[in-house]
Amino acid sequence: MNLLAKKHFYQASVCYKRADYSEAIEYYLAGLSIEPECVEAYADLAKSYEMLACWSQALRAINQAFRLRPDDPTVLRRKNRIVEESSVYSISASVIPSVSGDSRYFDLNVSPEISDMSCDLVQKISGILEQTCTFVGQRLHFFPSDPVKVCLEQNRFTKSVHNYFDAFPDWAPAYYDGDIRIRCCNYSMSGLGVLQTLIRHEWTHMIVDLITNGKCPAWIDEGLAMSIARPMFSFEMEYLRVANGNGAMLKPQQLNESFSQIDSRLRRLAYLQSHAILLDLIDSFGFSSICAFPGLIGSGCQLEDAIKKIFGKTTIQIFLDWQKKIGMD
Repeated sequence: MNLLAKKHFYQASVCYKRADYSEAIEYYLAGLSIEPECVEAYADLAKSYEMLACWSQALRAINQAFRLRPDDPTVLRRKNRIVEESSVYSISASVIPSVSGDSRYFDLNVSPEISDMSCDLVQKISGILEQTCTFVGQRLHFFPSDPVKVCLEQNRFTKSVHNYFDAFPDWAPAYYDGDIRIRCCNYSMSGLGVLQTLIRHEWTHMIVDLITNGKCPAWIDEGLAMSIARPMFSFEMEYLRVANGNGAMLKPQQLNESFSQIDSRLRRLAYLQSHAILLDLIDSFGFSSICAFPGLIGSGCQLEDAIKKIFGKTTIQIFLDWQKKIGMD
């Protein structure tokens, strides 16, 4: 391989590891201008575009890698993932309504450090918020009585005024702490679908927190938020099947508390396991049963009593039954 191209690809990987995806793309493109048939570079370029939610560019890059080496398992796996993600996250800006004036449900605040964000993008985010209030509110039969503060921030979140919540996790793209906070440094119009998912997720957390007075177990809270925000991807289910086969599934007591307290190596598993279990409960008992659960908790019903009343079995049995199902798939 040409030494200069190799240097560009190495620098691209360094940028990617520090989450500087835009700069990584520049280095990958520079290297590919010298070595235009490097399959690995096209595949990694696609992954960089994927992290920025630039779906058309990600698809072009991974398709080029696939054309050069169609039997490469890494390329095929990445191609399938990007195709599936883009089908969920690619939304047209034209379907997002324009918002004029203040909303009765949210108060949008843009951090000074991203004050150069385009007015069009801020307007679209306002539109997504307005849609989310209706979409999630109607599903959970709850609307906040006062406008919820929504903060668009860049890198590190500002200090929370709600001291009863955990410190902001550095790994979170969005967070609910009494207000909703969203990192927007990487997003453009092509990332509206990702932003919509994040906003739906955090809005669900907000509603569940208000209904249950902060007493909902994390696996139900997170699973419900993910179920409302987006469908589960096939590659995520495959990840769970492998984890189940390896005996790596997390126990209910591990998933009852905030996921910010979970070992970072297990965090992805925690989210996916919660998502899949909630989807299974929805399939078995209907979404209306899931909606009734937060109300029981909020009215003072004990956790296990509420679970038995809604689902007819204990938390442990819910987890075991779900594991048996995915083991048979």
